[in-house]
Amino acid sequence: MWAAGLMDRSTPENKTDSLMATNGKRLGSFVAAAPYIITSQQDDPYNEKEDGTPYRYDEEYVTVAPLLSSSYSGPRMQLGLGFFKPDGACIPTASNYKREVARLLDIMYSPLGTQLISYGVENEDWTWDDETKTSWTFHVPETWTGNQEEYRGTITPNVGSASALYWSNEFVGKMNDEVITRLNAQSEIYIPYLKTPEPAKYKFTSKEYETISTIKASLDNKITYYEASFITGQLDPNSDKDWSDYLNTIERFRAGELEGIYNTMLGRYN
Repeated sequence: MWAAGLMDRSTPENKTDSLMATNGKRLGSFVAAAPYIITSQQDDPYNEKEDGTPYRYDEEYVTVAPLLSSSYSGPRMQLGLGFFKPDGACIPTASNYKREVARLLDIMYSPLGTQLISYGVENEDWTWDDETKTSWTFHVPETWTGNQEEYRGTITPNVGSASALYWSNEFVGKMNDEVITRLNAQSEIYIPYLKTPEPAKYKFTSKEYETISTIKASLDNKITYYEASFITGQLDPNSDKDWSDYLNTIERFRAGELEGIYNTMLGRYN
């Protein structure tokens, strides 16, 4: 994709997902949770469907399954991140409100909490479509000029952050919205390839978690740097010198120690 000009040339320098997506949109491919977050939801006057109605800009984008290449022909994989780590919520020891915070966390995992954190207050921000509660509608004001996700960001901290303590498909999956329906259909392309990178059943000790966090804080940046350098041609992965330099560098940043922690955990689990 890089050699064919399908990736934005400033990709290695982009520090945020939104910046990478915005630049990538010009070339026709980008990474985002949904196309409408990046593109306009307005009608495209230059493209029509078979029935003569115009496409909306976000409808012109589809999801891409994991790819193979001339250098990789192994199993195709898509990382699935549908679980929560034990360090997902922390209460500072100095807090005077431990009880209140614990109660708030408890509410967030309830049916009411999943509604509040995802789409706000019932009968104010959204309403059930009928008494059977098989679908519901999110109310975006007609005067709102941005996209739906930007409006959702005005009523919940869930947008663009890791504050989604529990995203329940039992509720969100019932949303009556053509965009969400289309995204649910598109996401099915990933299902055959989903792999959990770190299953929730694996447990580290508190000391191991602390060490992992310390190592990854610097190691991840080094790996990202080398990955970008190999892709853009600044370094050659087929060069013994460049590849050895990469391996020696990540070892200095304790990659072997990190691997050892995971192997110790796996041995303990098995």
